[in-house]
Amino acid sequence: MAALPDGSYLTRLLGRTFRIIEADVTAECSDGSRIGDRYRLVTTLLDHSTDPAERLVGLYHERWGIELAFLALKDTLFAGRVLRSADPVGLEQELWALLTVYQTTRRAMVDSRRGPALGPVATCASAIVRCASGFWSGSTAPLSAQTLYPYRGRAVSQRRLPSTGASDAAVGRDMNGVGMSRHRLSKKGRYIAWATAGAAVVAGAGISAQTTMAATSWPAQKTYTGRAFDTCTAPSLKAMKAWNTGFYGAAAVYIGGKNRGCAQPNLTASWVKSVNSTGWKLIPLYVGAQPPCQKSANPERFTSSTASSLGASNAKDAVAKASALGMKAGSPIYLDMEPYDVTNKACNDAVLTYVRSFTKTLRNATYRGGFYGFSSSSAKAIATAANKTDLPGNLWYALWDKKNTTTTDWPWNSTQFTNHSRGHQYMVNSKETRGGYTITVDRNAWDAPVAIIG
Repeated sequence: MAALPDGSYLTRLLGRTFRIIEADVTAECSDGSRIGDRYRLVTTLLDHSTDPAERLVGLYHERWGIELAFLALKDTLFAGRVLRSADPVGLEQELWALLTVYQTTRRAMVDSRRGPALGPVATCASAIVRCASGFWSGSTAPLSAQTLYPYRGRAVSQRRLPSTGASDAAVGRDMNGVGMSRHRLSKKGRYIAWATAGAAVVAGAGISAQTTMAATSWPAQKTYTGRAFDTCTAPSLKAMKAWNTGFYGAAAVYIGGKNRGCAQPNLTASWVKSVNSTGWKLIPLYVGAQPPCQKSANPERFTSSTASSLGASNAKDAVAKASALGMKAGSPIYLDMEPYDVTNKACNDAVLTYVRSFTKTLRNATYRGGFYGFSSSSAKAIATAANKTDLPGNLWYALWDKKNTTTTDWPWNSTQFTNHSRGHQYMVNSKETRGGYTITVDRNAWDAPVAIIG
C-alpha cells in the first residue's frame, strides 16, 4: 500500500491493514563468523513516527531475553530431562528449586562479566553450570543430568488437581514425557537465539553490530560519544595536552598501511599511553590497499584475484601495528577506503571481497571491524550491500555538510549501524588554534567504539 520513511511498509492482509518490517537477524559468533536469516515483523502499529522500525526491532531483540531464560531452564539445567515429581506439590517444589538455581546461576554470570557493556546474557550459562555442579558435588568432574535427574519411570498420582477436579490417573501420562518440552526452535533458530546477546536485528537494509556471544573471547566495547578530530600526523604530546580543552574528546591516528600519507614521528606506544592518561580517546585508522578502479597514485592496490589475500595480510599488519602501540584486543580498527566508482560492478565486488577478508581477519584476532569511507561511494558500498556477511559493524562516513550529528543526516536506513556504531566526518581542513598550538584538522561527530589502551 505504501512505503514508509523508516524502510517499513503497509499492506492489507485478510481485510486489515498491517505494517511490515523486513528484518535480517544476524548473529556474530566468537570465531567471527555470522549466521542469520531474513524475517518479516508484522505489526498493527502503523505510525512510523510514533513507533519507528528501529524501536520495534529493538523490542524484538529484547523479546529473546525470555526465550534465553526458557532455554537455560529447559536445556542447560535439565539437559533434556523433565520434572520428575509425581504430584502437584512435588512439581511446585521442583519448580521453586529450579528457579532458585537459575537465579543463582544468573547472579554468578553477572559477577563474572568483564565490563558494563557486556550483559549477563553474553556470558556462558553452560560453563557456569558445569563449574557449579562440580563444586556442589565436591568433585572436579561435573555431575551428569542422569545422576541428578535419574529416570523415574511411568508415574501417575491419584491426587486430584484443585483447579480441574480431574485426576492424573485419568490422564495417564508418562512423567518422562511431560513437564518441560523441548524448545520449539529449529536447529538454525536455536543458534540464532543463543547468539542473541551478540545479534543485531536488522530492519530495512540492516543493523550491524559488533558485540559477541563469547565473554571469554571479547572484551567489552569502549564507546566514545562526542566530537573527534583527525589529522594527517599525530600531534606532539604537548600539543595534545594543550588541545585537551573539552571541545574534542577523541583523536583519530593513522596506525599504518602502505598508503598512509604522512610520517608519524610522535605515534609511539609511549605517546599512546601518555595521551590516553590525560583523558583522550583514540581512534585507530589503517590505510589499506585501494581499489583497482580508483583514480589515485596510491602504491598498494588490490585486484579481483588478490583482494581476499591482500585483505587478510593487511588486517594482520593492522593488528600488529595496533598491538605494538598498546591498543589491546577488543579495540576497533577503521579501514580507510578512499572514493572509487561504485557503479563499476567488478571493482565494487573486489572492494567487498577485500573488506570482508580484512574484517574477518580482524575478528579472528579479536579486534572490531570499522570502515571509513565517503557517503557517495565507499561508505555507500558498505551500507547498501545486500549481503552483510563479514562486513564491518562500525561505519565512519564522510559527508562534509558541517552538521555535527550521526543521525539527522544519516544517508541510509535509520536502523543501520545503531547501538554506538557511527562516526561522521562533517568538516575538513579546519585550521584551529588551542593552547598556542595550531593544527589543521577534520572534524567528526562520534558515537562508536574507540581503542582500549592498557
